[in-house]
Amino acid sequence: MGNVVSAGEIRRSVVDLCNQGQFFAAHMRLIDNGLDAHTHPSLWELIERRAAEAGDEALAHRVRREILAADVASVDTVLNEARYEIEQGQLGRARALLARTFGEEPENSEARILLGIALAPEDRAAAIHLLDDAQNGSEVETLWAVDAFRDLGELKRAMRLCQTAINRFPMNAMFRNRLGWIAEGVGDFETAIAAATMNLNGDPDTKVRALNRLVRLHRRLGDKPKAMVYAAQLLREAGSPVQKLALARTLGQTDLLYGIVGSLPSLHARGGLAEGEARKVLTFLLDEGEIGLVLFLWREGVPIEADMRRVLMRKGFGEARADLPRSIEDAMGIRSPEVLFPLLPEASDLPLPSDWSPPLRDTDKIMLVNSVLAAGGAERQFLMLARALVAGGIDPDRLHAALFSLERDRGHGHFEDALRATGIHVHDLSAQDLSSVVMRDHQQDTMALLPGRMRSDVVALYGLAQQLKPAVIHGWQDRAGVASGLVSQLLGIRRTVISARNMRPRKRGDEADWIAHSVYKDLVAMPSVAITANATEGARDYEDWLDLPRGEISILSNAVDETVFFPTPNPPPSDGPIRILGVFRLAENKRPLLWVDTMAALRNRHGLDIAPRIVGAGPLAGELQRRADQLGLHDLRLDPPVEDPSAIYRDADVLVLLSQVEGTPNVVLEAQACGLPVAACRVGGVAEALHRDGPGGGLLLEAEIDASAAADAIAQWLPTALAADYRPRVQFILDRYSNAALVDRLLDLYGATP
Repeated sequence: MGNVVSAGEIRRSVVDLCNQGQFFAAHMRLIDNGLDAHTHPSLWELIERRAAEAGDEALAHRVRREILAADVASVDTVLNEARYEIEQGQLGRARALLARTFGEEPENSEARILLGIALAPEDRAAAIHLLDDAQNGSEVETLWAVDAFRDLGELKRAMRLCQTAINRFPMNAMFRNRLGWIAEGVGDFETAIAAATMNLNGDPDTKVRALNRLVRLHRRLGDKPKAMVYAAQLLREAGSPVQKLALARTLGQTDLLYGIVGSLPSLHARGGLAEGEARKVLTFLLDEGEIGLVLFLWREGVPIEADMRRVLMRKGFGEARADLPRSIEDAMGIRSPEVLFPLLPEASDLPLPSDWSPPLRDTDKIMLVNSVLAAGGAERQFLMLARALVAGGIDPDRLHAALFSLERDRGHGHFEDALRATGIHVHDLSAQDLSSVVMRDHQQDTMALLPGRMRSDVVALYGLAQQLKPAVIHGWQDRAGVASGLVSQLLGIRRTVISARNMRPRKRGDEADWIAHSVYKDLVAMPSVAITANATEGARDYEDWLDLPRGEISILSNAVDETVFFPTPNPPPSDGPIRILGVFRLAENKRPLLWVDTMAALRNRHGLDIAPRIVGAGPLAGELQRRADQLGLHDLRLDPPVEDPSAIYRDADVLVLLSQVEGTPNVVLEAQACGLPVAACRVGGVAEALHRDGPGGGLLLEAEIDASAAADAIAQWLPTALAADYRPRVQFILDRYSNAALVDRLLDLYGATP
């Protein structure tokens, strides 16, 4: 008769095996000796816990499933399994497990947070309700809740929770990191800077991340000297090549980026560039579109992943070592997406037409694409686009608006309700299920080699367009225009319209303007593609940039809805102060500080009784308020953007716009449609948009002007403009910027028959 092994001996053996890291053997010891989870749950939980601590999640999961099947799971085991299912994307399993164990309203704080995360895709309100209690949770639970709110797009909730957590867990830099990211996302730059500054005293990695954020924030605020101070410090602190490359790109210092890349082969030869770091470098460069630099480092012996190498070779790069660039200079001209063109006919599923026929049919779908629906003029015109098409007789069911983001807390959904009210379909591309997207191998290769900033846009838009099969795709502004142009080629969409910005990307500070340039150059030669601008000045700038003859970029003028923007009949005379209105984003190119300085000069130098008001938001809000206080403009009224601004014009006497950069500013058109006189600087399409005839004509100021000169000109012009008949201004807008004119132009661009 064989020796009988006692339960105590098995227990000691299992503990010893776990101490040696042999978790699978310990698991088998229990099974072979008949010690199941029902009779010996503590031993099974020991193996589960120790395996999970060692990172063997697969075995830990298997053991937990057996414990759960035996109905002897402890609270910790249930929570660990729920966390595992969430990490694996099995939210339904996690949801069922948590609800079965803890109910729909768990008292256990960790269970509440996990159930909130699991419920998020299915029941947003219930998820928020559960996660709102996380302020009293543990350090780890609170961090989970912050991330869950971020994933839900509830950035303000995430921000409030971070601020509470920073006070409760002052040593945890992760809360300050997240607070900085979230605050920047919602436009609270002062909080973002404060959070990053606090992390300057953290560990080296935390400090580097904080310096990177401070460089980016101060560049966005237009404070280049301060950005350079932090950049210099970052160069001293940054330990990894990727951190230095990211800094060079953030600063727009292409020469610095090339210099860093040029130093990497010798660094690798000395053993100073580990394989993992080399992989990060090559991934970063590929995401930046720098294919040539990737090929150069490959030639120089820097290790490249097999998948990346195969994709490059399938696209014709690196088939022979001799063909790889020998120097940085050789590599500089090999950039994506330019080197991927022409995409057709190799990459297309459907052949594009050689001309504009056949015409748009009554059943054809039209896809309108924009980045976001923020409180800006371009976004308002996107709304007008949809309204005009519906008013022009297009069935709303044929119209689909696709937005890259509609996150309300980031200001991306300001016009969403108004857009949905038109009856058209509205799609949030950030919420698209990409699992059903089907691409051929060569199309997948093309996606893999696109710059990272384009790749996610194109893949999401491709998936929706593949599903809807539109006959027309209309990209609004450059980001959406680039993605729409590529998708139209890849899917063979019959007609493509791209409505460009008010000036080429580099003039707006985009150092990577070769991306849009290469796409537009490929598209503009196709008869099925039309590129438009909303003003002659903008069209000429794009034509110069793309080396096109005059008239190649056509004009698609803005429109004003005369049913919304109209003057108050017989306005009563105002006996109070002159109500001066500014409507603009509080950003550097709108010159809000010049606006405030001009108001102070009108009051202090010219003695005008004024009531200044600004409607807008942006990164300079804090600085603007401080400047107003310093100048004694304590009565400055600063209001956030509104969805329907028509009422604010009727509560004003004059509009003043001192932007340095504009296209055709909607506020100039809308104010005049409401009967207001307008003073604005000669930039972009302002001169075209401004009624200047007769005593009630607008005031066109010089583009480069200081507050004293602006105030002098406005003070001299204002009395006559206010006393003049408002009706010529209104008629000017009706004649040139009507909805009917926009509809006719759109239908012509889309190929609709009269």
